[in-house]
Amino acid sequence: MNEHRERLALLLQEIAVNEGVHPTLIEGVRVARHSTPLPRTAVVYEPAIVVVGQGRKRSYVGDQVYVYGPSTYFVLSVPLPAECELDASPEEPVLVLGVKIDPETLGEVILGMDEPLQPPRKLPRGVADVIPQMAGMLHDLRRQTRTRIE
Repeated sequence: MNEHRERLALLLQEIAVNEGVHPTLIEGVRVARHSTPLPRTAVVYEPAIVVVGQGRKRSYVGDQVYVYGPSTYFVLSVPLPAECELDASPEEPVLVLGVKIDPETLGEVILGMDEPLQPPRKLPRGVADVIPQMAGMLHDLRRQTRTRIE
């Protein structure tokens, strides 16, 4: 997994060259680079798949704390008010890739499935490691777009 972590960090260093959050040439895909710490700040997360390539981020939702680090991701299916905190420095900026989830498209996909989704017994929450297939997809994304934020 270390190899995937390093490749993902290098990929995001190439794409997210400027400070802040920036769109890419692919609609709904954004990259972010933060080189300074961010104290706990109120935010509203939009539905998205968010992959952390480098650095550390904490999200506070009610009494739950979620810690995201290199090569982890989280999925937000609905807008969510929360608080966010970043551990970042110029030597190790927080690098993030976000893919917007369009609720209408998601609904169409779910309705078009052969088998209906069973409601979860418990609300899924947490942070997960990027699996090799996902890391490969992110590298393909980089190769296909050759997008740099200038």
